[in-house]
Amino acid sequence: MEEILSKLLVADNTSIRQGTAELRKAFKKQENTLALCQLIISSTSPQIRQYAAILLKKHYAKEKHWLKLSQHIRTELKAVILQALLNESEKIVKNAIAQLTGVIVKHELPNYAWPEMLQLLQQLITSDNLTNKELGMYTLSIMTETAPDVYLTRAVSLTILLGQTLNNLHDLRHPIAYYTLKILQNLSPLINGNQMMVNIYHQMMPQIMTTIQYLTTSNEDKAIACFELLDDLCENAITVITPHVNPLINMCLVIARNKALDDVLRVKAVTFIGWLTRTKKKTVIKHKLIEPILDMLFTLMSTKPQDDNDEIYFSGDNEDNTPITCATQTLDLLALHLPPEKLIPHLLQYIEPSLQSIDIYAKKAAYLTMAVLAEGCSEYIRTKYLEHFLQYTFQGISDSDPVVRNAALFALGQFSEHLQPNISLYSHELLPILFEYLSQICAHIKQEKKEPPSVNHKQTEETMCLQVQAVDTLGIIARTIGDTNFAPLAGKSLNFGMKLLRETEDPDLKKSIYGLIASVSTIMKKEIADDLSEITEYMITSIQSSEGIIPQFKQDEISTFPVYEEVSENEDEDIENTDNEDDGDDGDVAGYSVENAYIEEKEEAILALKEIAEHTGEAFLPYLGKSFEETFKLTNYPQEDIRRAVIDALLQFCINFSKINTNEGKQALLKALSVFVPKLSELIRLDDDRTVVINGLDAYAELLKEVGSIVVIGEGHKEAITNCITDIMLGKTQCQHHEEGESLDIEAEQDEELLVESAGDVLCNFGKVISPEDYELYFKTVLPMLLERLKKNESEGQRSFAVGTISECFSGLKHRVANFICQLLPLFLKLADDSSGEIRNNAIYGIGEMVLHGKDAVYMHYTDILSVLSNAIYKESHIAARDNIVGAIARLIIVNYLNIPLDQIFPIFVKQLPLKEDFEENKAVFKSILTLYEAGHPILHPYMETLLGVAVSIIHENTATDDEAKSIVMEFIKSAQRDFLDEWNSMYVKLPIEVATNIPYIFP
Repeated sequence: MEEILSKLLVADNTSIRQGTAELRKAFKKQENTLALCQLIISSTSPQIRQYAAILLKKHYAKEKHWLKLSQHIRTELKAVILQALLNESEKIVKNAIAQLTGVIVKHELPNYAWPEMLQLLQQLITSDNLTNKELGMYTLSIMTETAPDVYLTRAVSLTILLGQTLNNLHDLRHPIAYYTLKILQNLSPLINGNQMMVNIYHQMMPQIMTTIQYLTTSNEDKAIACFELLDDLCENAITVITPHVNPLINMCLVIARNKALDDVLRVKAVTFIGWLTRTKKKTVIKHKLIEPILDMLFTLMSTKPQDDNDEIYFSGDNEDNTPITCATQTLDLLALHLPPEKLIPHLLQYIEPSLQSIDIYAKKAAYLTMAVLAEGCSEYIRTKYLEHFLQYTFQGISDSDPVVRNAALFALGQFSEHLQPNISLYSHELLPILFEYLSQICAHIKQEKKEPPSVNHKQTEETMCLQVQAVDTLGIIARTIGDTNFAPLAGKSLNFGMKLLRETEDPDLKKSIYGLIASVSTIMKKEIADDLSEITEYMITSIQSSEGIIPQFKQDEISTFPVYEEVSENEDEDIENTDNEDDGDDGDVAGYSVENAYIEEKEEAILALKEIAEHTGEAFLPYLGKSFEETFKLTNYPQEDIRRAVIDALLQFCINFSKINTNEGKQALLKALSVFVPKLSELIRLDDDRTVVINGLDAYAELLKEVGSIVVIGEGHKEAITNCITDIMLGKTQCQHHEEGESLDIEAEQDEELLVESAGDVLCNFGKVISPEDYELYFKTVLPMLLERLKKNESEGQRSFAVGTISECFSGLKHRVANFICQLLPLFLKLADDSSGEIRNNAIYGIGEMVLHGKDAVYMHYTDILSVLSNAIYKESHIAARDNIVGAIARLIIVNYLNIPLDQIFPIFVKQLPLKEDFEENKAVFKSILTLYEAGHPILHPYMETLLGVAVSIIHENTATDDEAKSIVMEFIKSAQRDFLDEWNSMYVKLPIEVATNIPYIFP
């Protein structure tokens, strides 16, 4: 066996292939497992011993492989591992053995099949010999990391043991303290609902903090790792953290301020302060910690970066995580979650003096502070400080130093985005300054361009960030100050953008220019037509570009143990027949990466084309086919951001094709759909990124809504769409796959719910493009899956989704709803009294839709329906649900008002108007009123003045949600004006002045 392993540890492909084949063959004989295990204690080579432990761990990570071994071999193997654990001296080997131990304990502990291991651990951990204690704690830290869940029944006793160990340790600098904290972290997911564990962790918090403080001076890497314990406690047991907020923040403040410490540690401390302040803001305010936190953040933001050219303001990729960027991001977080009056007055003590300072980095910090306050404190700034902040910013844009100018431009962009509509009042001051600055940039580029532009060219590096920020800011302003305000400058902005585009090859600047052009297209629309040829050429070139692709060579192949995953996961695979290393010229290339700037340029080019296509309509037709073709080629691009952008763009291109009212246009649409619909199905089923899959589902829903029945004409299209719906509902797609027993984190659970909700939207829209008879067949397939989600053990969100989705499907089923009345109406009547307001709301809406589409099949149930609605209207507190009760009554009137006691119901019905929240129900409400009006029903007359007032308010406040609803309301008003002039005049004189003066414009 040692000879086989030796072949795998040399940098020779032939040797590795031979060794892999031999190892795979050897694993088929159980006795060879024992021989491999013996190497852990018998080989003189630490690398062989380590590799043997790793191979065993990987192979037996799955219980089914472990259970295939005979009891005798399992017993022998465990005995060898215990011996190896006690005698191994090499750290890397000991780590591999401990991980192997953890895997086996995971399989054996539930059946109490390895008591020797637990006895040994207890003996080591309780030993007075610190060396033995350290070995025990080290081993337990690895074991609990490997499989924490198996310790659930022993969690309390283990936690007590850890507390005793930490209390009895005289020096918290000892590695035992660190291993104790690691075990506490590994067990933290088990705290939830276990009060004894909460109490023990709470008691240990002072020692935990002391240990972290000691580690900051003796071993920063370990201190960083220990912060993970604090993070996990915040997530799993915030009650442990709450009593210690004050000392925790003070500890973090000391760490954050200490310039001698590693940046990663300081970032951890700043991030933790932000998290605590967001979640325990009352406690932070109570202990008067806001001011020292702000002092620390502004000090960090004022620090000169290690690289003078570093103009990254927020943490993004790991390389961007510096104390400076983290401080800026944390201040942004505080602005979103703390009262403005707790932040701005204190920060002004820094902002104003810093702007007068000669220190450019203090000035930069002042502008960044104003920028990040803009979103969270927008109302406070608009009413108290907007003019001051803008004047400061105008000064900054004209500063002689590019660092200051860039920060001021960034602040201006944030103001433009978040301080609407007030900032539009200053557009006459703002835009000339920005245009003057852009003019200077264009002139400077033209003057300095004595050689081809280069990202590495010194002059470009100094000015590039300013150009990017200026263009970004202009793009934001174009989107936010309104078409009327920006229209006179749209053409000039486009010319600036095109001039810059012709002069640069920098990906960051091109990305910003594409964003600007897209913004301008929303204002200019077809007026941009003359420039579209050049614009699309640049953007398609960026989409096609392979710039920034960097090959990753196989330099570290020896240290990465290349075969153990193949051996453990696929013993029967013949790797010699699947290894294509020598078939091409990339034998030494392990893979490729793409520089972020080029990915972002490509993404922005795709999104800009999509937006231009959306807003320029017919003017974009000459470029539609090429745009679709080149964008489609990126559907399987490695980066998920690109795949998402591609889906959005292709969707818009299909919508554009659908608006070409010629035979050629129809054929172009069919051709596009013939590749796009199957590709979406492939991405939804096989992509491993949930956000891409959600985008794919949303694209299906939008295609069905905007393009209509032609989407499902293609062969297999109906099946492609419905199979995606059912696969999502059943959790069969690649992105929903996770290992058995593996729990989803909160974000993944939210994504999972979004996936299912997006699939529900597709199902609802699918019914609008096929016949009710066909839709009934698909609905019958999905209905049991939706009803399954209505069970009490499901979350409120999932239950609400299920009721809402079923309700939305009724309009597609039309008269075929009658076949589901007996099954669904009793359920919905019961859910109308659910404890959740959202579920009641959706159930009542569904009852109304069953009435509307079930027609005479529901007549016999009117009494039951009216009883439920009558009870609900008197006690319902959920506003949207009350609106839907009115909507359900309206549908009863529309379908058969003769079947209900109108004289009792109508006064209550009118009393609920106008609707307060769910304005989509206005359509049903006024359709029912028109139904009675056209029938000449006398019940209307006493309420005509009230109803006219409601109708006028709907038009004035624009709460008719679509053209059809507006048309119905207008028809009622015009009819009533003609037939009930006295009531109209009486209502008119009571209108507020602003509404009355608007009437001539509403009814010219």
